[in-house]
Amino acid sequence: MSRSGEEFGGLTRQRSSWVFPLVVFFVTACLSAIVLAYYFAPGPPGLGEELPSPTDATRPVTLTVGSQGFRIPANYVMLSSSRRGGAREAVMLAAMLPSFQGYSLDAAGAFSGNAADSPIITITVKSTKIPVTEQDRLDRVYLMQVVDSAGETAPFGLRHYIFRPESGYHAEELFVGSADNSTIVLLCDRPGVDTTSPNCLRELPLGDGLALSYRFKRAQLAQWRALDSGVRMLIDRFALKN
Repeated sequence: MSRSGEEFGGLTRQRSSWVFPLVVFFVTACLSAIVLAYYFAPGPPGLGEELPSPTDATRPVTLTVGSQGFRIPANYVMLSSSRRGGAREAVMLAAMLPSFQGYSLDAAGAFSGNAADSPIITITVKSTKIPVTEQDRLDRVYLMQVVDSAGETAPFGLRHYIFRPESGYHAEELFVGSADNSTIVLLCDRPGVDTTSPNCLRELPLGDGLALSYRFKRAQLAQWRALDSGVRMLIDRFALKN
């Protein structure tokens, strides 16, 4: 009897010696799978992940970004999800220069193309907690990284700055202008072998916790004043007045 008890106890201890590590391995594997799924599984599509799918429909789309309401013809709204309306973190629009008209079947080639002289301008309005003014971005970020903070005179009434080679902006150039007593800061791709269709980008606060940005081809840089007034005209036209 005693020997049987010892054999039984020994068998139990032997089983415990491999069962416990197996349980630990299984739990660890499950937790690892959960962590990997959390960090790497695809999430819901965002503004930057959904591909543009323009429409020639002109029905009004009513939506809000932050606390601001907008009523926008559908042919300006580039993402089909945004055309459902409602509350949005951001909305992306597109228009054609120089008329600032929305998408149409006649202009489908221009809207889908990426020519260096494309007349298409894309406009984004997004909700942000701390919108940074253009002057602050110029003084605190860009001018700290240029070769010469005095810049040089450029065509079209602009001032041109070149970023230092070690700057994170070394593949871009800076153009600064002034309109209506406001600083206009344009960050443009530097043309090159790998950048045959360079863009320019402007970002600025819109008020009420909103930020506005628009992107256009560098070949359209001569129209920077008309772009400023045209974009503002569109946003003012689409914004719902309280």
